[in-house]
Amino acid sequence: MPGNQIVLQPPREGEVRVGSPITVEMDPALELAKASFQVGDACALDVNQVGGPFDAVLLANLICRVPDPKKLIHDLSHANGEGIVRQGGILMMVTPFTWSSEFTPKDKWLGGLEEAEDSFEGMVEALKESNFELKERFRMPLVIREHRRRWQYIVPDAAIFKRIE
Repeated sequence: MPGNQIVLQPPREGEVRVGSPITVEMDPALELAKASFQVGDACALDVNQVGGPFDAVLLANLICRVPDPKKLIHDLSHANGEGIVRQGGILMMVTPFTWSSEFTPKDKWLGGLEEAEDSFEGMVEALKESNFELKERFRMPLVIREHRRRWQYIVPDAAIFKRIE
């Protein structure tokens, strides 16, 4: 398979992975050799474990799914003294702000409550406290395929922040 293609085997139902694979072709102009992708525990970020700090970090559908969103935001600029996002680096956050006490205790929500209604503003304030500056905000419509007969259409908030010092 050429270096600009990825083959995915999405679920058919539950754990069944039968059916035609989906081939995703990426723009050949992308210089993938210059990029590296790391996975870490968002609840316990460690620069030494994931190999940061990074020039760019993406948090997608995550901020409303961790036990302590402010701790996660703090760790982006302060984990092990350096932070996960380097100074001058970019952070992109995409979130529908689907708060649920199943994932995050209500006292840790950044909004969505009567006294703190706007989650986006709560997130921006928490990011300011950790030396991030909002550069751009937009909606990012997307479709999530759960399996062959169930899809979700969502329009989450998306924002780009720059780490400043």
